Amino acid sequence: MLLKLEFFIKEALIGMMRSKWMFFIAFLTITISLFFLGAFLLLNLNLNHLAKDMRSKLEVRVFLKDNQSKLDIKQLQSEIKKVPGIKQVRFIDKQEAWQGFKAKHQQLPFASYDLQNPLPDAFSIVLSDFAYMDTFKVVLKKQSHLIEDVFYGGKWAMRVNNVSVVLRLGGSLLVLVFGISAFLIVINTIRLTIMARQEEIEIMNLMGATRSCILVPFILEGVFIGFFAACVSVLALFFSYQWVVLRLDTLLPFMPLLSTPSLLIKLYALVGISGLLMGLLGAYISVSQRLKGALQFKA
Repeated sequence: MLLKLEFFIKEALIGMMRSKWMFFIAFLTITISLFFLGAFLLLNLNLNHLAKDMRSKLEVRVFLKDNQSKLDIKQLQSEIKKVPGIKQVRFIDKQEAWQGFKAKHQQLPFASYDLQNPLPDAFSIVLSDFAYMDTFKVVLKKQSHLIEDVFYGGKWAMRVNNVSVVLRLGGSLLVLVFGISAFLIVINTIRLTIMARQEEIEIMNLMGATRSCILVPFILEGVFIGFFAACVSVLALFFSYQWVVLRLDTLLPFMPLLSTPSLLIKLYALVGISGLLMGLLGAYISVSQRLKGALQFKA
């Protein structure tokens, strides 16, 4: 068994050396296809990450009526926390809010005027998802005797929700389309490689080579091409993404980019495995289709 495998590997390597240019073209084509497939996967993951971040920052401000007791405030906070989808509830004392406002706008001449604090006590509430907004509104209506006003974000919050849905669906569609395109490119590239070596295949058949003796070396060639292409494309993806992250972090520091190491490692591993599978399946499908119609194999 080991001798057979050694023989097939040698034949595959010899075949690759005989067709250096075709091997290089196939390698280059698959590398570029895998690189762009990985780039679209990274884009899709970042779009989903951005959509999730946008949805997680849907903040609601609840402004309270004056002279509310501490007990009423605590009870209202407790009722808000019971609502599904509430990610964070923070009470903002009006004195704290006023000091924060003055610190933020130090250029204004506050000392020249005898200004009284116009700000009310408030709650800053962050929802985990826009879908919980309607339930949250119902709870606030029941507590209207304590509430002066509510700022929901209105149309802006709805737009954020719609954009996040479009980003997720659009990114997934791009990955699907390009994944299929990359696979078809790989199959056609390997098919061209086999067509260029048709004479070699016919000679092997005339010499009495079995089906496996002809098929396996070509399949191994596809695996080798896929492996080398996967290694190069993963390295190119890794360094390119690091460069993009550093550039965007300088130009757009507020943009949340995906940087979770475990998730990125899984993505690079997926691209690498995809390269091997594309080479294997592309070679098998191409060789089988080509040889089935052109040759009569021995049992």
